[in-house]
Amino acid sequence: WNNAADDAYVNAWVANLTKVMKERSQAAGLYYPFNFLNDAQTGQSVFPLYGKGKSLPRLKTIAKRFDPNEVFQTLNTGVFKVSQA
Repeated sequence: WNNAADDAYVNAWVANLTKVMKERSQAAGLYYPFNFLNDAQTGQSVFPLYGKGKSLPRLKTIAKRFDPNEVFQTLNTGVFKVSQA
């Protein structure tokens, strides 16, 4: 969409679509709670299932070791941050 005035409408529409898809996939026995980073929306958790749930602790340890001041987390303009997972 091109108009920032439509943000609330579009975000609400996407949130509702996501909710309906989750409900229907659960009802069909097809639901898997993984959210691909490029398909996730604000408020969804994207890191907990990476590496079958084993990668997040390692990612956090690496981030603390090599970026203790969270410079790269701060400079990352996206909403998904390892430090906030």
